[in-house]
Amino acid sequence: MMMELKLANCGPKVTDCGGACIPSMPGFRKLDLSWLVNLLDSSLITIAENYQNLVEIRLIGCEQITSNGIHSFSCHQSLEDLVLDSFDNVYVDDIVHVVLGCLSLSHLRLHRALKCWMTSSTQE
Repeated sequence: MMMELKLANCGPKVTDCGGACIPSMPGFRKLDLSWLVNLLDSSLITIAENYQNLVEIRLIGCEQITSNGIHSFSCHQSLEDLVLDSFDNVYVDDIVHVVLGCLSLSHLRLHRALKCWMTSSTQE
């Protein structure tokens, strides 16, 4: 069984329709969806709901993802590693919401522009 799926750098070749098909392939524990510029919140929400054993997701440069998509991981039970970089539609409050709700999260990578708006206590 495959444990990891990397679609990074496929850019516009993978549409949201393709992203919605990811949950039909069970068993992945790590997903790299970086630079899938057409991936929408609906796919991310479906992934969060269907991959309860997911431990890592990388979402660098997914331009269409918003607060709604990120919030879908706020109650995830096994997510340990979340990489969010190069986002225009995700804000500090969204990150805080996920961190406080996802108790299994141990590693969070953010773009420095987001990090500079956080208080030092939030960064800790």
